[in-house]
Amino acid sequence: MSENRLSAGIGILIFFIALVVYTLTLEPTNSFWDCSEFIACAYNLEIGHAPGAPVFMLLGKIFSLFAGGDVTKVAFAINMLSAMASALTVMFLFWIICWFSKKIILKSENQYNFKNKQLLIFGASAIGALSFAFIDSFWFSAVEAEVYATSSLFSAIVFWAILKWEESGSGYESTRWIVLIFYLLGLSVGIHLLNTLTLPAMALIFYYKNYKPGFKGFSLTILVSFLMILIIIFGIIPGIAGMAAYSDLFFVNDLKLPVYTGVIFFVVSLSALLYFTYQRSLKWKSKWISTVIVAFSFWLIGYSSFTLLVIRSNANPFIDMNNVENIFGLVDYLNREQYPKRPLIYGNNYNSPVVDVKKRYTYKLYDGKYYKDELNPEYVYNNQTLSLFPRMASNDPDHEKAYQNWIKIKGRSVDIVQEDGTIKKILVPTFFDNIHFFLKYQLGHMYFRYFMWNFVGRQNDVQGRGSNLYGNWMSGIKFIDRLFIADEKNRPETDNYKKSRNVYYFLPLILGLIGLFFQYKKDRSNFLVVLLLFILTGIAIVVYLNEIPITPRERDYAYVGSYFAFSIWMGLGCLAIFTKIKYIRENKILGLLTLTVLFTLVPLKLFIENYDDHNRSNRHTARDYAKNMLNSCEKNAIVFTTADNDTYPIWYLQEVEGHRTDVRQILQPFIAMDWYANQLRLSYNQREGVDLSFKGTDLLMSRNRYFPIINKIDSAIDLAEAIKFIISKDPRTQVSTRDNEVLDYLPGNKLTMNVNKVNFSASCSYCNLSEDEIPEKIDFELPNRYLSRDEMLILDILAHNDWERPLYFVNENLLQSLGLSSYLYREGVMFRLLPFKNKLPEKLEHAQVLYQYKKVKDEFKWGNVNQSNVYLDYMNIQIVSMLRFREMFSEIANTLGNLGEKAKAIEILDLGMQLFPAERIPYSFFIPEMVEAYYISGAKNKGDELANEAGNFLNEELVYFESIKKQGQFNSISNEAGKDMYILQELVKITAVYSTETYNILNEIFERNYAILN
Repeated sequence: MSENRLSAGIGILIFFIALVVYTLTLEPTNSFWDCSEFIACAYNLEIGHAPGAPVFMLLGKIFSLFAGGDVTKVAFAINMLSAMASALTVMFLFWIICWFSKKIILKSENQYNFKNKQLLIFGASAIGALSFAFIDSFWFSAVEAEVYATSSLFSAIVFWAILKWEESGSGYESTRWIVLIFYLLGLSVGIHLLNTLTLPAMALIFYYKNYKPGFKGFSLTILVSFLMILIIIFGIIPGIAGMAAYSDLFFVNDLKLPVYTGVIFFVVSLSALLYFTYQRSLKWKSKWISTVIVAFSFWLIGYSSFTLLVIRSNANPFIDMNNVENIFGLVDYLNREQYPKRPLIYGNNYNSPVVDVKKRYTYKLYDGKYYKDELNPEYVYNNQTLSLFPRMASNDPDHEKAYQNWIKIKGRSVDIVQEDGTIKKILVPTFFDNIHFFLKYQLGHMYFRYFMWNFVGRQNDVQGRGSNLYGNWMSGIKFIDRLFIADEKNRPETDNYKKSRNVYYFLPLILGLIGLFFQYKKDRSNFLVVLLLFILTGIAIVVYLNEIPITPRERDYAYVGSYFAFSIWMGLGCLAIFTKIKYIRENKILGLLTLTVLFTLVPLKLFIENYDDHNRSNRHTARDYAKNMLNSCEKNAIVFTTADNDTYPIWYLQEVEGHRTDVRQILQPFIAMDWYANQLRLSYNQREGVDLSFKGTDLLMSRNRYFPIINKIDSAIDLAEAIKFIISKDPRTQVSTRDNEVLDYLPGNKLTMNVNKVNFSASCSYCNLSEDEIPEKIDFELPNRYLSRDEMLILDILAHNDWERPLYFVNENLLQSLGLSSYLYREGVMFRLLPFKNKLPEKLEHAQVLYQYKKVKDEFKWGNVNQSNVYLDYMNIQIVSMLRFREMFSEIANTLGNLGEKAKAIEILDLGMQLFPAERIPYSFFIPEMVEAYYISGAKNKGDELANEAGNFLNEELVYFESIKKQGQFNSISNEAGKDMYILQELVKITAVYSTETYNILNEIFERNYAILN
């Protein structure tokens, strides 16, 4: 068999090995975070969060067709896109390692006698590729519908294509590879911008083929390639859309022509310019210019995938982020204007005072005309407090302490003149403080920790925040691990900890380092190519992200390109071992045995260690939890959610599976955005629109950003009248600020909302109340001095709703700033607004709790959460706490017990314990409530049993923390110890009332641990 056929055959075999593994461990339905959104957007070709992924949407749509019309299989089919892309990435990595291996062998044939050349090349490359297939971060993305798997595939294909170009001849044969590369780079923008970072490594290969290597040429190549990245990301990508937008602005506003006339003119003009330039280059016989024009044209063809977003946005789908049918909306979308920006080279520190605010502008399209509107402003900071390379730049008050927890900030004293003329001294981080934070947190914690996870081992999958208890790297060699993490000898182990602890004994890292030094010695030029790829897809991303000290999740998925590069060295490490031992090099049997040993020690070890905590088969938690949220709601409800994990799964269920499409979901943080508020009026597939008083240009971001509360009226104001007052545009309803800004205001903080008894009764299936039993109105008081726009719009929704549709909130704190939280009552997973303050009438309370009891017992699904063969990662466990399921069970049981329904109360508590056992879901703040509910329900034995079980587990943890304290490491886990002591204290308080014997046991545990830990 020819070498090319053998290479292709082995590559395909490796592809199928990876694909089978990914398919067996694939998430069968939607996942948490962005995956649910991506699935919904792909299935219906909708517009997800910025900066968009139209190519991923199209590929996902194609894969969704394999569901065969079964909407419950759509998520699995789109998840298969990631599995397929990841397996193809592994295949291309195999061929890439083969290429680098051949280069080394060709340069070393005079030194070594390679009798088994193919065995060495293919064996080493297969080990490197399969090792990458089973590393932690890559496998994680391979089994869910996220863009990172497809992004990795495009990076791998582009890099493989430049290697094919290097092997090709001249003329057309060579140019076609360059054109293909730029077309793929253009397409890849429609997946993720990470692919652009491969340009410098590819530029080096181009340089080495065409020029004699030298420092000057090398430096110029790197500089030009870096400039290309900057021009593409910050210039061409937003610039082309920006020029089209301003062209349309001129044609629409000045020439009074239809919308998109200017866009069409710009596209035609750009196409004509490229065509005539190309024709001119042929006359000039300039191969360089013609190649550049063709390559750029194909890049534009790939990049044109974003027109899909504009087309689909015009159809007004339910998920229509930023409303990009407005071409300026597309520009803002590509620039990620809704997200905060942090300085990279020079700028503010976390405590830099703001001295000025510069307005930034865009345009919004209303009624066929563009209106000037404001973007997030640019803040100007005190010049004395600015720093070079500012790594501690977040202004979030919660982050200041976090920065100080990570490093000891020495700082420099700066005198600040305040508004009243007094001088205030502040301590501003120095350049070296920023470097210290960069090295310790951003580089050490947020990159090298992830790197070590993949090539050394991982302590557990609990998110690491600096503690030596969670989320650290771990080798499995105890005397080394003790230097970096807490001694785990006496640590209580849950099922989660056991499965997520993966140790590789440094073997993948050692193999990669051997390959790194081997390539450096044998093939210096190509070593620089791989090194550049490694740095740009790793450390360079760290610099660019300028990560904040508190993140909602781990970010290891962003650096998979760096692990891809290191896996090339793992393959070359196998080659190095072969070349160093003559007998292996020349004896096929010994060669096969060596390959078997290396395969067992690295890729097979990675596979065995990582399989259990990457196996998502039979897990349906994200889908079922969202179903429970929707099924908590009555018909035609409006439900307010707050974040990704309580929103995107609902989008998936409604948009893909068509479940409970009568419920209208509103994402509370988005309400203040004009495009989202305007979309609320639209109806989508049975989801009726929501009426608002604020319309069209009222919602421009330059208007009505907040509303002062000026107490001119002492009595309570009717909410509907208050809204009319604000929206009237009468100068008497407005107030001027010191900056001459005219604002609508609210003339009092005491409000009242009439209760439409007929509407309320009709919208509440279990509320069998007479009209006399329903209040005429509800009174509430606004606690703050102003209303933000989102708060005002929520009040507007309440006023217009007139109790016609049930209103639900995922968190009762959502109405705290409006003084309405005392009118919220749990209804299943959600909280419902009812016209009763603090306490429901007993008859209604009884009906409501029986309604909840039936739903939880008979209708709710739990995603196989209690099955031991279903792995629950840290996020799945966190969602149980976030949605407060245990609290739900205990609250329902408490109410049932107090109303005399003790058998039902015990039944619901038993169900909760069965679904969320401690070995699956560790004890949390809500366990004491479960214990008390058992006591209230008359199940003293079960209450004692749960209290003692929780107390024993907490005691085991606290004894472990005591051992850590003796090692001088207590500071890193003091919060964990404090949490356990709080839960234990609550158990002591409860048992003191209900069970003297259990109280004595728990109190002894509490007092002993309190004396030791304080």
